[in-house]
Amino acid sequence: MAEPLVTIIIPCRFKPEITQVCIDSIIKYTKNFKIICIQDGEDDVMDSLLNSYWKHEIDEKIYHKEPQGWIKSINEGMELVDKNSKYVMFLNDDVVVVPGWLEGMLKYFDKIKDLGVVGCVSSKAQGRQNVDYNITKDLGFEEIDQLMGFCMLFKKEVLNKLKSKDNFYLDERFGLGGQDDVDICWRAKGLGYKIGIARDVFIYHYGSKAFREILITPEESRKYAQSRQDILEKKYQIQSKNMLTSESSISTKKPKILICIPSIRGTLVIPLVHVLLAWKQDPRYDVTLYTPMNLFPLDNARNRCVKEFLEMDYDYLFFIDDDIVPPLDALHKLISSDKDIIGAVAFSMRSEDGLDFPYPVTLKYNENKEYILFIPKPATGIHEVDATGGASILYKRRVFEHPMMECPYSFKYHRDGTLALTCDFVVHQKAQAAGFKIYIDFDLLCSHIREVDIKSINNLMVSKKQ
Repeated sequence: MAEPLVTIIIPCRFKPEITQVCIDSIIKYTKNFKIICIQDGEDDVMDSLLNSYWKHEIDEKIYHKEPQGWIKSINEGMELVDKNSKYVMFLNDDVVVVPGWLEGMLKYFDKIKDLGVVGCVSSKAQGRQNVDYNITKDLGFEEIDQLMGFCMLFKKEVLNKLKSKDNFYLDERFGLGGQDDVDICWRAKGLGYKIGIARDVFIYHYGSKAFREILITPEESRKYAQSRQDILEKKYQIQSKNMLTSESSISTKKPKILICIPSIRGTLVIPLVHVLLAWKQDPRYDVTLYTPMNLFPLDNARNRCVKEFLEMDYDYLFFIDDDIVPPLDALHKLISSDKDIIGAVAFSMRSEDGLDFPYPVTLKYNENKEYILFIPKPATGIHEVDATGGASILYKRRVFEHPMMECPYSFKYHRDGTLALTCDFVVHQKAQAAGFKIYIDFDLLCSHIREVDIKSINNLMVSKKQ
């Protein structure tokens, strides 16, 4: 079956050598397409480059002697879209596409009902379009509320309906560009269409090629970004207050999370680093990482983290051990639970007959006030427990602000000097005495990646043979 015709609209400005790579990659790796290029501003080198493609690889060319901006360029390009095109791509000229990129995005329009706009992932992208979120093998479609404008594939019917309703494709109130991509996604959702990411499609993105030339200093960039955000907020405060209650709304105060990883070994396992990087880039949250190294014992390290947490205006404290890997969605799910203390299921390692095996640290008291293993049936959903470890657990600020939680972590010992309770159990006893409840989300299972002592395993194997 022939691929549907796609019209690709590309505003072009600054650094023609990058624009050339972009166009060449499209020509090499794309089927059944037409290209509309808009040269946005006088530039002899860019003009020569685009003319060399015109009427061969480039089907339509628009020339702006004076720059009009990305939004104006896209709107003008839309007026020249081939009538036979079923889909329209808005594409930056600082991307490099790869084999199968367009087919990989198009397939989801057949699979996902009411899909109106789809994007892809890149190493230079904010939020969930960053490739760092691709840490599982099960890659596919992910529905979200908004996309970045560097690569957006629309059903043409969506754009036609938006033009008919609002009298424009992209809202030119956003000027040169910025938040216009959020705006058009929200408008498409308002018409009942879904927005999503093809997580199995990756393209290279240089990032902000034009804006780096226009906005020279970081302060200029910050002010411009804030001004676009102000336009978006003002527009939706007037037109659709309900829209501002969505997760993607930038007008809502982001929860501030301090993620603490006390590291006895001085290193973090690599899969944990991937998860932490993804959380840092999640636009829904303001995440700070704190990794005190080589603080002994563990209660000292945890108390240092609490002190750091209380000295700043963080909303949540999230403890993670340096060899624990929470699921990618753990941060969002734990915060959304709205519990004072809630953890993911983390596994400790127990030994029996010389063999290690994972043991979930999800405990409740029995009638003798002794901790026993608690696993609900079915083992799913959020359940109250009496104790868990500190390997992956989230606290609201008010827990550590309570007077009974001063210097919360300590070890308890028997009279003979042997350990009775670790500091993670002690803190939960104190929290319960202060009136807080402890919960575990049994849908969130962490991995526990321990370094293996080869010598010990070898000795064990030798002893078993004897």
